Amino acid sequence: GGKGGVGKSLVSSSLAIGLALSGKKVLAVDLDLGGANLHLFLGVKRLTTTLNTFLTHRGADLWSLPTATDFENLDLLGGDGSQLGSANVHYAKKMSLIRRLSIAPYDVVVCDLGAGTDFNTLDFFLMAHEHMLVTNTEPTALLDAYGLIKTALYRRLDGHVRAMRVEGDLRKRLDDFFFGRAKTETPQSLTAFLAAVRREDAVLADKLKAEAGAFSVRLVINSSMSANDPARVARIGELAVKNLSMAGIETARIPFDMSIRRSIERVVPHVVAQPESPASQALFDLTGGFVPNPSAALSTIRASLVHRRRGLARTSA
Repeated sequence: GGKGGVGKSLVSSSLAIGLALSGKKVLAVDLDLGGANLHLFLGVKRLTTTLNTFLTHRGADLWSLPTATDFENLDLLGGDGSQLGSANVHYAKKMSLIRRLSIAPYDVVVCDLGAGTDFNTLDFFLMAHEHMLVTNTEPTALLDAYGLIKTALYRRLDGHVRAMRVEGDLRKRLDDFFFGRAKTETPQSLTAFLAAVRREDAVLADKLKAEAGAFSVRLVINSSMSANDPARVARIGELAVKNLSMAGIETARIPFDMSIRRSIERVVPHVVAQPESPASQALFDLTGGFVPNPSAALSTIRASLVHRRRGLARTSA
């Protein structure tokens, strides 16, 4: 997830390629329903089947829709944002999609999400076991990043409140807090609010605080111009601990690379076009966090992509 234009599809596609080359059976899913373009980042210029069929046709078989890519072990479930209403998914259909993706016949499902904090985006973000948020160092992007973390956490906690069947005035105050309708005298941070709730229902407050502490997010700083950028965005992690009762936020850095735009224009995955660039190396390192033997896996991935790059160069010549 993350703000529009910060490189979510670049990170998602590179992660999917890396995991597939490491031997995992991977499905890449384009869940940017109103602006689907993940297929282009994977080198697929045209889709014959898309996720839209499942979302708009009753009884459609989801597993008949993935498209094979040029990478062994990697399938793509792409989308078509040009269809009117493609971003407006009925709740029941969304939940049906989430249930199916949770039992997908793949080792890993990598989902590329749209921008914003609408319920569809939040629910797709929360269904994942690993939450990765892409940003850059622009103030607006950092503000959006913190906003997504906060609203996703509140959406998650609201689900627990519903499951615990909290009722009465306490339920109303919880709803008002999560949805931004709280009165001015209500504590503004989740940490302070849960301390107030604890005076009425210690079990509920402790449960919600534990859930907040277990909510993990990896913040990826894309197009980073300085090795000091992770320190510059550390404020987000500090706020997450202080205001949201989270344990902290991991950060990773993808250095700025002018050649990424050329790769996109050529419809060639950047890790294929420039596998030895600093940006590609950093993208490979992200993959290493999801495999049991990172060193061996990264060596395999790099060797495979360098070989593919040579083949691409011969074809271009």
